[in-house]
Amino acid sequence: MWRILKAELSYNKLMLFIAYGLVIFLKFGTIYQEIISSLIIAFISIGIMGSESDKERRERLHVLLPIPIRKISFARLLFLIIFQSVMFILWMTTSAFETVENNQLVIWIMLTANALFLILINLLIIYTDLGFYLNKSWRYIFWGIVFLLVPVSAWLVYNGHLLLFLRGDAQTSSIILETLVYNFICLGFFYSSYKIFIARKSYLK
Repeated sequence: MWRILKAELSYNKLMLFIAYGLVIFLKFGTIYQEIISSLIIAFISIGIMGSESDKERRERLHVLLPIPIRKISFARLLFLIIFQSVMFILWMTTSAFETVENNQLVIWIMLTANALFLILINLLIIYTDLGFYLNKSWRYIFWGIVFLLVPVSAWLVYNGHLLLFLRGDAQTSSIILETLVYNFICLGFFYSSYKIFIARKSYLK
């Protein structure tokens, strides 16, 4: 498993260098603007790396190795965790040189942004994996849930019931509680991604 992880890091070292380099050398403004901008960079980078992996049929090659499929599933998610962990460290480093009113609140906001990004990426991974089940209706169920949740979430954000840190009058305790909920949900998505990959009927693309 660790060799697969090292290989993935080696395959993507140029893309990682570019992504982190952009975050380090480009100044986006306040720490909040930098978080949003770096998430956009991270999303694009993950997309490019995933596309390259598909072209090289790496998943198919990995499952042919004498390695338990659960370790392969764990390795690909661990790569994502390492990628975003370095991004989080860069945020922390940047915030150390920023003048902000509440440093602790900024950390909680970083954790929220981190969780939401990982949830979104896991959603895309789950959608891809569901395409390799014999029963294609799983993808329709997936889209049905997405189309239900997106307008509901948008309404909740608009009315100040989600992403509480966007509200100027939100209490710190409420923001912390919301952050913990998002991270708990994030763990659930990681577990779902892990199990769904193992249960795939095919690893050919």
